[in-house]
Amino acid sequence: MTLLTKKTSKSGMPIIIHNLADKKTPISILKSNAKIEIVTDTAKYTATIPKSFYIKRDLKPANIDKENDEIINQFGSIFFKKLKEQYHKYIIKNNFDIPEIKDEYKLISKLDLKPYKKLPVDAYFVDVDIEHCYWQTLFNFGVIDKNFYEEYLHPDFKLLRNIAIGYMAKKTSVNIYSGVLTNENKDELIEGLLDNDFHILNDLFTKEKSISCDISIYKRIFDNVRHYSANTMGYAAENLLQGKVIKYVTDGIMFNANNEKVQDVIDYFSSRGFTSVINICKKYNENLYAKKGKFHEFKKVIKKTDKTFAY
Repeated sequence: MTLLTKKTSKSGMPIIIHNLADKKTPISILKSNAKIEIVTDTAKYTATIPKSFYIKRDLKPANIDKENDEIINQFGSIFFKKLKEQYHKYIIKNNFDIPEIKDEYKLISKLDLKPYKKLPVDAYFVDVDIEHCYWQTLFNFGVIDKNFYEEYLHPDFKLLRNIAIGYMAKKTSVNIYSGVLTNENKDELIEGLLDNDFHILNDLFTKEKSISCDISIYKRIFDNVRHYSANTMGYAAENLLQGKVIKYVTDGIMFNANNEKVQDVIDYFSSRGFTSVINICKKYNENLYAKKGKFHEFKKVIKKTDKTFAY
């Protein structure tokens, strides 16, 4: 017999649960990272679980109502679905054979204040940032196509992009529970679902099994993106700017050097497929510098402003 399949939102699940509880319906519940399914003898009800990054206020484009979480969730879901489709096309195109990129430098960040302390107060130095580092890397690898790359290139999408890229490599499993839905346990189940507290399933139902999904190929893509970016920065630090690097992270490098060295770094990043921007910084004391109109320490931003380079 073919099951009747119905899709709903998480907020729509309480009505379904109430109806099933009135009939004391035996059910199976399938819970994964992305969705929850309630299955009876005749029907399957599926609800998508909004991921935390779907509802972050600062991830929405300006034309989305800030008070409408359903639209935000839908927007995040659409983006994530599109990203998965891009990954799948890339994986199939490469016949499921994704070469591994090794981590050659073992460090994604490094801080050395010796070159900084040699600078006099009010001296200038540079910070070269790779724009949209992971997003550019996915595009350069051919994981995402040009249209999709450009559609979500705006800085407003940065956090959404980075979290989604990491989420693609997250371990996925499906837990299967069974039991009878009644008026006695329905309220606890509804409260747990609405609060994203899925531990309640262990209290109310019997856990039959857990099935883990093989995500090794997605993790390979994620690791390749990280390693390629880190290797780029590590090579620049250790081979182009020996002894001049103040700080580098996955997507940026800060150093005291002449114009020739700056151009060498820009050219090298370009040869690796990256566009980058140069930020001029100014030393104020042994721990404080100005960048893009703000004072910074090497571990935090200070809430003061310096208008010299504000833009």
